[in-house]
Amino acid sequence: MKIEKEELGEKMYDAFMFLAIIALIACLCFADKPHTDTITEKRETVTVQDKFSELDTSEMVLIQFADTEYYLTVSRKNDTDLHDVEVSKRQYHSIGKGSKVKCIVTYRNGKVDDIEIDED
Repeated sequence: MKIEKEELGEKMYDAFMFLAIIALIACLCFADKPHTDTITEKRETVTVQDKFSELDTSEMVLIQFADTEYYLTVSRKNDTDLHDVEVSKRQYHSIGKGSKVKCIVTYRNGKVDDIEIDED
């Protein structure tokens, strides 16, 4: 049984179309869904519960050039969770435990995503 060039071309075309349809279906099924996150920002006053610093030597060869990162552990009104907020060296030394600090709280889908010290 001999297959003619025309028949072979049709079969290859059919096979290609079949694989293209399968690939299209796979792309549609596994594609990322559109993000529908609700992001809001709110100014709040938080209370400083603790302060700590960490020496970041991950990218430094010599310890004398290492960066120090400063953090405040803060609590929000009516919230039992504590959150760590990275601050500058100046802010770290000027803010004491128990201080009230104005912050910008970022919410993602109703949950706290980030807290930053308000510079205003």
